[in-house]
Amino acid sequence: MKHLRSFKIFEGVDEASFRKNLKTYCTEALINLIEFRNYKVYVFKSKDGELDLCIHAFPEVSTWKEIKDYIIPFFEILKEDYEVIDLLKKNNYQDFTGIHFSLHDVLNDTFDDEEEISDIEITVRVEAS
Repeated sequence: MKHLRSFKIFEGVDEASFRKNLKTYCTEALINLIEFRNYKVYVFKSKDGELDLCIHAFPEVSTWKEIKDYIIPFFEILKEDYEVIDLLKKNNYQDFTGIHFSLHDVLNDTFDDEEEISDIEITVRVEAS
């Protein structure tokens, strides 16, 4: 995953620019999941005013073993450039609540390899402009 590049979102940008930059950042970092595994990346404003990033498997779920080689390096870079506030994973499309987890869980590969994951939702703090 050496091709992943890191870039900062500089202070003073407006929220729309921040959202666009975050989506570009994530799309570039997860290009293999998007192109070869049909994942989608969505960025939207959360209820508390932060930004939620959703990495969504479509049309079928993947096991942790199938995606961890993409997700772990992505989180290693994401944590350097953004303040990650909350993480949530869903195991199927009927799972509306999900399971909270930590950066430590991802970076230390603590999930069961056969666990199915349909969505990973990440909440990041929006920098003050």
